[in-house]
Amino acid sequence: MNAVSSKAQSFLTRAFTSLPGSARERMLAVACTACIATTAFFYPAIRKDYQAYMSLGPGGFPHNVVGWLASCFSGLFGRETTSVECYDAMPEKRQWLTSPLPQRVGERPKTGKHCIPHRQIDQFVSSEFAQSQLHPIIPRVHAKYSSITTCKRSQHERRTDALFLAPDVPAHRTARKAWLEIAHMHETAEYSLHVVLAPRDCIEVISKGWGERHPVSGFALPVEYLFIYTPRTEEEIAVVERIIEAAVGFMANLPLPAGATSEFVQTSIPTKDTDGTVTPVPQ
Repeated sequence: MNAVSSKAQSFLTRAFTSLPGSARERMLAVACTACIATTAFFYPAIRKDYQAYMSLGPGGFPHNVVGWLASCFSGLFGRETTSVECYDAMPEKRQWLTSPLPQRVGERPKTGKHCIPHRQIDQFVSSEFAQSQLHPIIPRVHAKYSSITTCKRSQHERRTDALFLAPDVPAHRTARKAWLEIAHMHETAEYSLHVVLAPRDCIEVISKGWGERHPVSGFALPVEYLFIYTPRTEEEIAVVERIIEAAVGFMANLPLPAGATSEFVQTSIPTKDTDGTVTPVPQ
C-alpha cells in the first residue's frame, strides 16, 4: 500500500512540474481559493460550536480549544439519555430510594450538545440561591455518612469536590468503574450534579424527570451514571438529597433502608473475599 501511494505521489508530482509555469500558477491559485472558500464557509459553524462549548464552563476536559476538540471527539460516542429499558435486564433489583419520587415540575431542562462537560443550558437558579442552598448539599450528605464516605477533588470534574467511598469500604464493580466517586456538583457552572445509582433507582429518577444518563454512560462510564438537574426550590433540594443518599447506599452496598424494595435483600455490608477481592453487587 505504501509503495502504491508513493508511486501515485511521484506521478502527480511529475505531472504537476511538467506543466507550463502559467498553468501551475493557475492550479495553485484555484487550490488556494478553494481552501479559503472552504474555511470561510465552515468557520461560522466552527466558531459557534466552540463558543457553545466554552459557554458550558470548565469541567472534565480543559476549558480551551484542546478540550473542545476532545469534546467533539467524545461526541461520536454519545447516546440517548432518557430511556430506561437498559436497566430492566440488569440482575441488580435492589432499590435504595425508600419511596417513589414526586414528578418533577415542568419540562426537562435542555442540555448542551457537547457530551463533556455535561451541562443543562436553561432553568438556572440565582447565584445567591446556589451559594446558600445548593453548595451545602454534598457536605451535608457527607456529614451524615462520614464513616463510609470522604470528600475530595472530583476525578471526573477536576475543579470541584466530590463525595467518594471511604478507602476502607469494599467497592463493587460499578463503584470501581466510577472511580469510587458517588456524586459531585457542578459548582463552576449551573449546580447540576452527577451521581451513580442502583439500576432500579435510575429508572425512578429518569421516569420522574429528575435526571438523565450521561451521554457516554455505558461506554466510558457506568450506565448507572446519571445527570441530576439543578434543584430550583427547597422541596427539590430535599428530593435531590434523597437521590444522593440512595447513591451512597448503592455505592457502599449498604443494607436496604426500611421501606426500600428488592427481589433479594442484602443484610450486611459486604466484606473482602479471602483472596483480597471484593464481592460485587450482582448486575
